[in-house]
Amino acid sequence: MDERLEIGVTRRIDAPVDAVWRAFLDEDVFASWFWPRRLEPVYTLEPRVGGRWSVSSPVASMAVGGVFLAIDEPSALSFSWRWEGEPHDSSVSVLLAPAREHTTIVDVTHSGIADETAAADLQQGWNDCLDRLPAALAGH
Repeated sequence: MDERLEIGVTRRIDAPVDAVWRAFLDEDVFASWFWPRRLEPVYTLEPRVGGRWSVSSPVASMAVGGVFLAIDEPSALSFSWRWEGEPHDSSVSVLLAPAREHTTIVDVTHSGIADETAAADLQQGWNDCLDRLPAALAGH
């Protein structure tokens, strides 16, 4: 039986929902936080259902991408996720909820993960990404 795993990461971000929403779908803002700059990442975002997204790093020789599956502005989006060279997709859902004025709860769920090692790597990766998000929002 092929059982897939799921991880979740939740953060309280001191920024309004619309600014956090933009951070996920505006290519310039997304590029300022998603992957570390030392990887010299290259981004492509087509923020519409069926639109493609991708991030690649020539420095680290890695790439990930997928397709936007749902976009419900400004509170929810989902997209497929596939590392270059991997045989299957996983999926990510992002939920945004206002916590109080100018504060947003970000809830990321990554499901369909192949194994424990990949789940641990993705958990760390999402934590790292969301750790960079507040500074990126402060700069925009």
